[in-house]
Amino acid sequence: MEKVHNCARCGKTFYCLKDHTCSNIHGRGKNFLGPKDADIDESTFKLQKHSHRGSLLIYKYEVDEKLYLVADLFERIYRPLIKLLTQLTNFFSGIRVSLRLFCSLQEVKYGIEEPNIPVGSPFTILTHTNFIKSLLQNSVAYIIHSLNVFNQRGSEWVMNGLNSLEVSNYKF
Repeated sequence: MEKVHNCARCGKTFYCLKDHTCSNIHGRGKNFLGPKDADIDESTFKLQKHSHRGSLLIYKYEVDEKLYLVADLFERIYRPLIKLLTQLTNFFSGIRVSLRLFCSLQEVKYGIEEPNIPVGSPFTILTHTNFIKSLLQNSVAYIIHSLNVFNQRGSEWVMNGLNSLEVSNYKF
């Protein structure tokens, strides 16, 4: 006998997750716990992707004007990023966070341009809002160090602009 599931949002009973399309959220799935449940402010960071159970959430910030320095980008989004991570940490009581910066690189010799190269930080556990600032400092330092090492080793590629920043997180 198959196990019966009840949707926490619409109350419908179903046997297979693939057969259920909840009327209260877009797409399939009954256990999506994310911005709809937590009232996450999406004015700066937009929800880009999520798993069907809401354990993995990816928020994205699109750069609206051409920026060339990583420090300028993080200075611009520092407060909204702290707000986003605070809301997610409070809702999930602990998350793993990774920042991924997408930048344009141009090869000096031949002028070849690669428009969306990701440079990311490793996932870091965040269990309390007191550690958000140190997490951001370490993540930004890691991204800047990665870009510097890439250039110091004679890659002959230079940064031609910053495109976007993704904040990936999942429940801890």
